[in-house]
Amino acid sequence: MDRTGKLWTGSTKKWAIRIASFLTILGLTCAAAFSALATAGAIGSAELTAVVFYFFTAALLVAPLDLLAMPARMFFGQTLQRVVLPLQEVSWADFLMADIMTSLSKSSGDLAKTAAVMVTGPALHSLALTGALGGSGQPLVNPLSPPVLLAICLPYMIRFVQCVIVHRTTGNRSQLLNAAKYGTAFPALVLTAIQREYHVRGERYGLYGWWIAALLVNSIYSFYWDLEMDWDMPWLVQPGGTHVLRVLRLPGLRPDALYSRGWYVWAVVSNLALRLSWIHRLVGDLERYNTVALVMALVEVFRRYQWTYIRVETELRKIRSRATHEHTIEGAKEHAGS
Repeated sequence: MDRTGKLWTGSTKKWAIRIASFLTILGLTCAAAFSALATAGAIGSAELTAVVFYFFTAALLVAPLDLLAMPARMFFGQTLQRVVLPLQEVSWADFLMADIMTSLSKSSGDLAKTAAVMVTGPALHSLALTGALGGSGQPLVNPLSPPVLLAICLPYMIRFVQCVIVHRTTGNRSQLLNAAKYGTAFPALVLTAIQREYHVRGERYGLYGWWIAALLVNSIYSFYWDLEMDWDMPWLVQPGGTHVLRVLRLPGLRPDALYSRGWYVWAVVSNLALRLSWIHRLVGDLERYNTVALVMALVEVFRRYQWTYIRVETELRKIRSRATHEHTIEGAKEHAGS
């Protein structure tokens, strides 16, 4: 679906898959080269693999060459520019890309750390000299430095600004509540970054209670918004929710839903579980392991993947509803004119 809501063609989807495959292969190749060169002691060459990856990724987005679906790549680049500089009317593509970027918040912080390391010089060479390649040395970049924390919060800041812009241009007050949802992410993100450093050092975290409260508020608020607003499931505000024993009210389904009921039940339950995946930080020393961090990142990608399917379905139903309404009005006008 493009910026105006027009659906992609089958060929465009194939090109999107090819571009994603190319970037995946490039990333895995650079990671393998980095590991092999660092193990062999070729520290200087290993450091260049990150530069090579970022260079070719950026070049792919802006290269005016008729390969790998140039129109699609240019559209992606233009949309990314609009998202990073949210100073104009927010389109469907702008919103969707920015929302997906919030799931890459940690990656944004890691990118800021990588950029800082690359700017400061031959980091791996220094680590090799001090014998810190095993991971026991001090971090090259302070994970709580303002630039890193800003990078972590940046995707949510962009969505916050987008919501305010939509409210100002359309008068839709629900966008202020949407902006408030993204606002609840800021204390959760910053307190989580601080908590991790305390946990890794084995020190007591004085803001533990505030940290848990911030995570709970953001998770519950986001989960509710996912269902009733993004997925258009009647629940607490819209009529049509399912009542259980006259006490509990569960989300309902629209009569024109595209998928089976079982799929939506799975999506709701798994979305809640994955929204609360931060609970793993409370279990032992799991937070110390990079493998666990990688798994949690992949889990969030999976959650966003499911979210996107139903979010696009919701938009399709809205488009069809508007088209049907407009067709009915035109038919009534023609009938009145005759």
